[in-house]
Amino acid sequence: MAKGRCLCGAVTYEAEGNFDSVQICHCTDCQRWSGGPFFGVSADSIITNGRETWFRSSEWAERGFCGNCGSTLFWRLHNGGSLTVTAGSLDDQSVLRRASPLNS
Repeated sequence: MAKGRCLCGAVTYEAEGNFDSVQICHCTDCQRWSGGPFFGVSADSIITNGRETWFRSSEWAERGFCGNCGSTLFWRLHNGGSLTVTAGSLDDQSVLRRASPLNS
């Protein structure tokens, strides 16, 4: 279990998963969303305090963020097949081990 939050602390979460590998995405959508490459870790599930906002960014996925400070926090497929937490939002980043590209 890993905990995380947005910049202002309005959105908090707990995520289950194996965070050994940081994934990096350079697609245009991720660059526009995060201002550069997107760094995330796959999560099996998240429990949030329910204060996040979700934006349907494509036909297949949506992105979660803090409606107060704008921090990027989550990415997930609509069908529930994939869930990613932004690496920078984790409270304890010592769980992160190495980086691997999402799309090569």
